[in-house]
Amino acid sequence: MKAVGEHFSSITVTLDAGDFEDCVFENCKIIFHGLHGFRMVGCHIKNFQVLFEGPAASTIRFLTMMYRMGPGGEQFVSELFDVIRQPLPEDEEREV
Repeated sequence: MKAVGEHFSSITVTLDAGDFEDCVFENCKIIFHGLHGFRMVGCHIKNFQVLFEGPAASTIRFLTMMYRMGPGGEQFVSELFDVIRQPLPEDEEREV
């Protein structure tokens, strides 16, 4: 799916294999399976719900399990989130 300048409101949107540019997602249910990459550039999300399904849900379960395995796992997940919090370079596209 390719969308440019779209305003998605109160619908379910699957990110996999999508290409979204300058879109707004408002009151949407956003689903990511992790089966295909996607691209989001200049998009905004408001009042949303994210659902991870398939391989993406397995990744969340893995990280949850690692975090609960004690100090080593907790440190691993905390360091991963530190990396996630780093700002992206201005010229880097938001592509998965």
